[in-house]
Amino acid sequence: MRTILVFLVLASAAVRSGYGQATNILVSAPSPSVISGDVMQLNATVRDGAGAVVPGATVTWSSSDVDVAAVDSAGRITAGRLGMFGITAQSGSVSIHVRLQVLPQRVEVTPKDAVILVGKTQQYKAVAYDKRGQAIPGVVWSWRVSSYRGINFFTPWAS
Repeated sequence: MRTILVFLVLASAAVRSGYGQATNILVSAPSPSVISGDVMQLNATVRDGAGAVVPGATVTWSSSDVDVAAVDSAGRITAGRLGMFGITAQSGSVSIHVRLQVLPQRVEVTPKDAVILVGKTQQYKAVAYDKRGQAIPGVVWSWRVSSYRGINFFTPWAS
């Protein structure tokens, strides 16, 4: 009887000091970015104060911008429009926030080859495409001109 009583006291002390309760969450993702129209699975590991995995810990997920990317109850992200977004994983009173980015599968700039004479102008168009090859609506482009060895390059940036 005496051995059992000692064991119960130690177990009770461990619970009060945070053992077995969530004190941190580690979120892992296969990449810091996801392609528009694609899905990506996030995983969360909940640990206690001793660093041990908390078995059966419930994790709830939320997105800072569901138009950019939505997340379901299992941590599966569905990417939408281009941009940065945050995902929060929470277990009890502990949470972690991670930042990820939705990128296009490809960008087409037209015209592809253009010679611009000094003093002339040229209109360019850029279209971003998702994983299914569909144009992504609502992309606002900014353009940057850079030069290398006397050759100018025009680069579109989605904003």
